[in-house]
Formats: sequence, C-alpha cells, structure tokens
Amino acid sequence: MFTLNPGQYTMKFWTAKVHDQELLIEWVGEPGNRDGAERHLYSHLDEFDAHLDRSRPQIEKYNAGLRGSAEMWVAERKAKVLKDRNMEAELGFPIRRRKGAATYPVPVRRKMTIRHPRPTATSPFEPEPALDAADYE
Repeated sequence: MFTLNPGQYTMKFWTAKVHDQELLIEWVGEPGNRDGAERHLYSHLDEFDAHLDRSRPQIEKYNAGLRGSAEMWVAERKAKVLKDRNMEAELGFPIRRRKGAATYPVPVRRKMTIRHPRPTATSPFEPEPALDAADYE
C-alpha cells in the first residue's frame, strides 16, 4: 500500500515499515517524553489515513477489474487445455499416462541438415586447349 502513488500524493517519505503484517513506527526522542511520542505516533497515523483515503479510488477500480481479468485468464487457460486435449484425441493412437509421472512440454528440436563434403579433384588441373590471338587472325 505504501509503494502506491495515488493521483494525489504528498512528497512525504515514509519512515515507518511494514513487517509481518505489523506497522512499525520508530520514534527517537527524549526518554520519558510521552507527549512527544504520542504526537509523533498520531501524526504518522493521520498521514497513513490520508494516504489510504487518496489511494482508495484506485484500489476500488483495480479490485473491480480484477474479477473480469481473472475470468479472462481462466477462460484462456481452459481454451488452451481443451485445444491440447483435442489434439491428443486427434492423434489416432492411444496415449496412456503412467501413474506418478510428471508432465513436461515436449521440446521442439530443429531439423539437423547433413552437410556433404565438397567434391575433390582426382587429377591435377589441366587448362582447356586454346588458340593464340595471332593464330586466330
């Protein structure tokens, strides 16, 4: 909650921390100064209440859209599972599951191409017979 920046906010840096569902507010002051400690505590609590009041519209908007998002994610997942099961049914051969076997996605492997070596010459290079330019004219 304290990391949320609502539409309106103050430049206040939080000196309190949330730990194990508890709000920890530290006060350093004179020992025995009960009034100063209470003022510090209540001023922090007032700031937290104001922050929560400013954040509440965004939180309610998010919570209202959460149901629709969750329903969409569940519907997408259900469609994927049905698509996978239909593919399994269309394979044409039975699939038997082992008890206790974990399921893993099948890795897609690239097709390996076989490289054939270049042909090598069996005899040394001999140029083709040619006419000299002077003999040609």
